Amino acid sequence: MKQTIRITLASVLVLALAVLGVGSASVIVAYNDALNSSATVLADGVKQVNNAGASLSSAVAYAENSETPIAVALIAFDDSVNTLHDTDFTFKDAYSAGLIKQALSHAVVIEGTVPYQLRAVKTPTDEYILIATSIALTRAALDRNILVLVIASIVAIGLGGLVVILLARRNSKNTIVSLAAAADHERETRQSMQDFMGDASHELRTPLTVIKGYSELLSKGDASDAATRKRAYERILEQVDRMDETIASLLELAEVGSVSASEFAAVDLAELVSGAAEDLRAMSPTREITVKVKPAQVLGSKALLAKLLANAIGNIARHAGQKAAVSISLKEVKKQAVLVIEDGGKGLPDEAYARGVQGFQRFDSSRSRETGGTGLGMSIMKSIVDAHSGTFEISRSSLGGLRLDITLPLA
Repeated sequence: MKQTIRITLASVLVLALAVLGVGSASVIVAYNDALNSSATVLADGVKQVNNAGASLSSAVAYAENSETPIAVALIAFDDSVNTLHDTDFTFKDAYSAGLIKQALSHAVVIEGTVPYQLRAVKTPTDEYILIATSIALTRAALDRNILVLVIASIVAIGLGGLVVILLARRNSKNTIVSLAAAADHERETRQSMQDFMGDASHELRTPLTVIKGYSELLSKGDASDAATRKRAYERILEQVDRMDETIASLLELAEVGSVSASEFAAVDLAELVSGAAEDLRAMSPTREITVKVKPAQVLGSKALLAKLLANAIGNIARHAGQKAAVSISLKEVKKQAVLVIEDGGKGLPDEAYARGVQGFQRFDSSRSRETGGTGLGMSIMKSIVDAHSGTFEISRSSLGGLRLDITLPLA
């Protein structure tokens, strides 16, 4: 069960308990207040009767003048109950001595078709005057309040349950979508890995095949003249260098994947970018290079970020041509360091921009064949940016070649 559903369900239960708790307390307080109010009316009557010498006439007079309906009865020597002033209820035919004793000190609730509160006053002749008032309306209000409380609780629980059901349904849909997306991503990753391994195997197999061919040529003595042997040795060394570069690129990708964010520290990105621009000037003294760098510190690995810039500059030096203009800018935008590198080279095919840089896939095999590179430079750069929780995008530059947009969180 998702955390949101658990929290919502707990909230519903707390709300229901709160409604029941607060509502019950309110109902009980209201009921007790009503009982206390009628008990006070009876207490005033008892006081008046006692002040008048516990006379029956004073009790009847109080009942007739009270705004609250009061009933009066007399318990005679033979324990018979004689009603002298009645209301909407009827006195019982007899009361126990224990109940009368209680009624002498406080109001007693008598249950029946019409419930009422009862007080008693002992006369000088050892008879008892009963003063009572109906609590039927109080009980009706209690029943009504309890019904409202039950309805409110049911509504609260029902609405809460509905919210939980809707959240659960939405969560189920999201889970299904997430699982489908995860499955698609896994398939894409697996396919990318397979393509990557296939490309890497091809890059390694091709020079191995060439090396094997020239080695056999030399071992069989078919290369009789010095020029042929020299060419064979040169080609073997070229292929060894090619294999070495491919393996180095693969190791760079593995190195990026092994770096933990816990090892990151504040890095002066402006200093690294300025240094990379100076390196490019040293490699291409006649190239027009525009640099606009503002201070920006990011949280990351200085070594990896330096490698990112080295790859970017290396790509320009290798692919853009010696006369292609270059523009490099760095600035802070909404807690992000935004680095833009553009060149005026021939750029990439349109489909390459649409496809973007894809994980483990070799970016542009045609360019690597033309220049001797491994074709993994873009993948390495994107992996470094991803490891720093940034974004890496490619597009056609306003200068005519390739544009790199790199954003990294500020330190």
